[in-house]
Amino acid sequence: MKKLDTLKIPSAREEIRLFLVGRDEGLRLPFLIEHYRLAGVDRFFVVDNGSTDGMTDFLLSQKDVHVFYTEDSYKENKAGVSWVNQLLDQYGVGHWCLVVDADEILVYPYSDILNIKELCIFLDRVEAVGLFCLMIDMYPRGALKNADYAMGQPFLDIADHFDAGPYNVFPARNFPHLQIKGGMRRRVFWANGRNADGPALNKIPLVKWRRGMAFAGSTHTLRPALALAPITGVLQHFKYFSDFAVTAVREYARNDRPHIDEYRLYAEMLEREPAMSFMCDVSVRYRDPVQLVELGLLKGSWELKKFVEERFSACETEGSSLDATSGAMAEANRYKVPLSKALQLLPIYGF
Repeated sequence: MKKLDTLKIPSAREEIRLFLVGRDEGLRLPFLIEHYRLAGVDRFFVVDNGSTDGMTDFLLSQKDVHVFYTEDSYKENKAGVSWVNQLLDQYGVGHWCLVVDADEILVYPYSDILNIKELCIFLDRVEAVGLFCLMIDMYPRGALKNADYAMGQPFLDIADHFDAGPYNVFPARNFPHLQIKGGMRRRVFWANGRNADGPALNKIPLVKWRRGMAFAGSTHTLRPALALAPITGVLQHFKYFSDFAVTAVREYARNDRPHIDEYRLYAEMLEREPAMSFMCDVSVRYRDPVQLVELGLLKGSWELKKFVEERFSACETEGSSLDATSGAMAEANRYKVPLSKALQLLPIYGF
């Protein structure tokens, strides 16, 4: 990999750092980077795997983005994991590091009022080293071919629905010793298969990086085993805009992905059904993190609730805007019943 930018990289351990591998993601990256910037990420490390769509120029125009360029094989580098592990070891040790794709948005209990910096303070307090997440596929209400996305637009403007379930948990050899399958892709593209078919939906995208750590398969598995948070997150997956059919054909033709048959399946089905819609009787419109707790897709904890209350009480004491603080506390209190329910009913995903 060659570093293209000339920006200096400080050793400030308090920085939250995001790591990403992408190719021709110029359409999605402007919103994604601005979203995470506003959410508390301080610095971005992006591996550009031979983009030709203007992604490189966009990244180089950003003052908090470091660009590492390579035209080496994505598949031969373990779906980019080799590059990410190298950057994490060089620039992530001692930092909370978020590893996502260009179409993934992190959601967690209180994420509408608690930014990622504050989340990481909480994780340090409870001595957690990683956050386990379920990935849910987001999709548009109507036909996929009509879901046109404009650069910089919030992803939810186009794809605001997801499957409420089912999501099935299976044991696995590698940490975190489970796999989750299900959701829209399992329902639509593997409808005639087994429950265990389809892509894995379990990820550990947020980690306080230490030497000796390594992702083994995307962020699905990690070694060695580590202390996971008492809460869980969700990665909203925004792959399904109108450009998906073209992307599937292109990626299958390039043949540089480990699970290339997935893209053959996507391309063939969308060619047969160009007006395909992913909506069904388990489709629900995304509202907020409370909804995900109520559906059992997020796990909260009383420790986090107490932390949120303490943070906003401190804001009141320090003289913050009463209206802003009261509004935030009212928002936080919406979790009271769902979290109580969650502690009794939510699956703990085996840890």
